[in-house]
Amino acid sequence: MDLGHYQHLLVYGAGVMGRRMVQELDCYCADKLSGIAVTDMRGNPEEISSYPVKSISSYNGSLSQDNTAVLISVTRAAVEIAETVQKNGFSHIFVLDPGFENILLENYLVTELDRLRKEV
Repeated sequence: MDLGHYQHLLVYGAGVMGRRMVQELDCYCADKLSGIAVTDMRGNPEEISSYPVKSISSYNGSLSQDNTAVLISVTRAAVEIAETVQKNGFSHIFVLDPGFENILLENYLVTELDRLRKEV
């Protein structure tokens, strides 16, 4: 899957891995990074690196779901999070491994970050 054709990228997760993902994406595709989604705002910051942190339900309707890829940074609960993301109307969902070298979803493997780096 080519992330280049999505107008918006939404990172799911505001923890350590989400912050790392935001830092990495901010270097290579800041114009597409629309924010950070979480299940619940309790205990989460309002922003990370100047990108808004909002509940996934808050993004429902504010971003074009056909043109938005949701990148899940929380691998240990990825299935449950993917279900939550789908319930909120998003269908382009990817789970990133901790090294950000591969994007994984239902046995689909792509080295997407390398491609993004080469485009810059």
